[in-house]
Amino acid sequence: MPSAKINPSLYQVLGTAPTASFTDLKRACYRRAKECHPDKFQGDLRKEKGFKQLVHAFDILSDPLKRRRYDIDLKTADNDAAALDESDAARFAAADQSIMDSMSDDILEEMIVGNYVPRNATLQSLMSDLESTDKFLFFREAKNLYYKGRCRQAYKLFSKSVRWSPNNILYHYYLGKAAEHLRLYRKAVKCYRTCMSIGAARNPPQRLLRIQERIHRMRKRDGGLVGKVMTWLSPPDTDGIVNYGEADDRSNQPYHCPARQRDARQR
Repeated sequence: MPSAKINPSLYQVLGTAPTASFTDLKRACYRRAKECHPDKFQGDLRKEKGFKQLVHAFDILSDPLKRRRYDIDLKTADNDAAALDESDAARFAAADQSIMDSMSDDILEEMIVGNYVPRNATLQSLMSDLESTDKFLFFREAKNLYYKGRCRQAYKLFSKSVRWSPNNILYHYYLGKAAEHLRLYRKAVKCYRTCMSIGAARNPPQRLLRIQERIHRMRKRDGGLVGKVMTWLSPPDTDGIVNYGEADDRSNQPYHCPARQRDARQR
């Protein structure tokens, strides 16, 4: 009786270990892309399929929230070589509340706004020109730093992303979140209000209810002693810190932001 075929995990598609850092993932993606890039193997359907799988794997694993969900599913699978098809990407994204009015808005904002790519571009077509992905990858790197607790470094990268693409709502939002965790509350509010201004100018306008809630929380922080007490009694931010190895480099060791540590002691 022939044995059942085991699909490769997304880590195996990229040729990396489950503990791979963002830099490792990016390096592996570039290396593997040379083996199946559409420009080098035009008309080869097998290579085209391989490139599509590669982009899908990188999209999941380079996003800290999608990767966290994937790792959980991987650990609970019957075998530790489970794979995901493209429909699972939407499921992982839906598992986390959208920042804009829908998860589709979030995906398009990250991929399109400020990156000057064609209107009907997909992640696969965007990745086909590796040089055009600089801003996309830069933001993903900053996002990885943020969710590993390296808020000050993430703040610097998000600041650069905002300078590059001043009309990208997600860039301003994450800059605000990093500022908030560094206790730069006025800067955070300014970032969130910028998100609201950009969203109001969209057609149709973005309501951005999640960002409105963060502005409300920031106003409480500026509301004197009563506001601070209300903030301390409110539920903590659910943003998690993800640790993906990098044990060989002390400068890459994840740490908790001082703001989070102080908040934890106060609670």
